[in-house]
Amino acid sequence: MKSGYVKINMAKSRDEDGFQIVRRRRGQRSTKPPLSPVGLGHLEEGLPSRNIIIRIDTYRNSIRQSQFLQQIQDGLDCSKFREFICYGIGRIGSCSISRQQLALLLELCPKGTPCSLFDPMLSSEEREAVERTGCSLLPHNELCKHPVHHSTLFFMPHCGRAMYNNLLWSNWSPTSLPCVTIIGNRLSSYLERLPTKHLAKETPYIHRALQYSTEVTLSNTYPDSTVFNDLAIHTFPVEKLLTAQHTEWTDCTEPIIDSNDPEIIVT
Repeated sequence: MKSGYVKINMAKSRDEDGFQIVRRRRGQRSTKPPLSPVGLGHLEEGLPSRNIIIRIDTYRNSIRQSQFLQQIQDGLDCSKFREFICYGIGRIGSCSISRQQLALLLELCPKGTPCSLFDPMLSSEEREAVERTGCSLLPHNELCKHPVHHSTLFFMPHCGRAMYNNLLWSNWSPTSLPCVTIIGNRLSSYLERLPTKHLAKETPYIHRALQYSTEVTLSNTYPDSTVFNDLAIHTFPVEKLLTAQHTEWTDCTEPIIDSNDPEIIVT
């Protein structure tokens, strides 16, 4: 029991994970953490690391039997990746969507393959839980500017547009892009929703990469339709990259991050 712990009478109910939780009676002080921008509709009070692990394990058991996992495995040989990197997983101690997404990542990553994660919103309890799953924590906020030289899967469901743009810029060459596979937002959806000139100006590497990528849309068969909606697997085949002009790769100005962009945290 932690020092300073006070036993109080609480009313019990069930949370969205199906676990029993407690609620304070009226008039008692709340220690609820501030809201995360990820999954606002699925937030609850922060959990200790051991409880986070229990819930993630429960989701892993469910995902292991799901059609959603099966369709990814049918279309993607995860054994070929030498590294898995996850950005923007969200508050796994207070958001069930984040826990389910992490559970999927853990099911995809073969045992023994390095898996690293970063989200600037994670609390100390959440960071401890991440490490207990076998994942490592990236030491600082890379803003998704992570160049790779071997086959790497980037797991980025529902990340901000600037994050995908930064990742693409950091690997903008015909030798690096074939090493990149992204499970994340369906990048073609940005072209569907935004004027082309805006997409080209604000996130030029997404705009430019679309013509060189292969996008496999993931059918949203998961029971909770908000967890894995509008996702796709993106790869960058060598044969498509070879069609680009040489100037495509020499024109690669580093993106400037808008500090007011609510979809990316720069500190």
